[in-house]
Amino acid sequence: TAARLLDTGLITSEQLASFCYSLAVAGEDIWGLNAYTNLVNRKELLDQARASDERRKHGEVLSVFDGIPISIKANLAVESQGLSAGSLILGMGRRDGSKCGYDADTVRILLRDCGALFVGMTSMDEFGMGSLGNNSRTPDGDVRVTKNPLPYLRNLRLEDSSSAISEDESLANVIRLSQSEILEKHKDAIDSPEQAIFSAGGSSCGSAASVAHGSALLSLGT
Repeated sequence: TAARLLDTGLITSEQLASFCYSLAVAGEDIWGLNAYTNLVNRKELLDQARASDERRKHGEVLSVFDGIPISIKANLAVESQGLSAGSLILGMGRRDGSKCGYDADTVRILLRDCGALFVGMTSMDEFGMGSLGNNSRTPDGDVRVTKNPLPYLRNLRLEDSSSAISEDESLANVIRLSQSEILEKHKDAIDSPEQAIFSAGGSSCGSAASVAHGSALLSLGT
């Protein structure tokens, strides 16, 4: 669907990337999903998206993934990121610029050869040892749980259902929402501080949560 919207010109990759990034920020800061261990810099993501838009404008689309935001599990190598496998021992969440320096083959194919956009590294049970997304720790030693976004998504209202427009146009309108609008709508979706927390499964909990929420349209897990 996203590729079709891009091909028909209803949205740009830059708009889609901005939308997904806003969802990621809202999910982490407002809902506390813990879907990501690291998000890329917003400017870096939008630069990737603009390059994709230029390719599309000149009829040089690399693949169906070109311009599509994706997330990647923290035990898969991304050249510009640290390789933490969800462990503080290996620097999970560290912001000191550590880089593993190479890409896993699947990462290289999707990001470099196919033009997908990298949103961030996703949370996981430490070293893949877990089934519920609750087997990692914060620097303070507390359990770091990745939440299933379903209880929140049931109350999230992004679209304007009153408009008599096509489904594609409605989706395009949602994707063009500003970050401030998206953040406000995420705040409105919270019933109460005691809202139920469901497991996102494991060990690829962050990958599952990011796709279910929509901050990534595809995720690499293991």
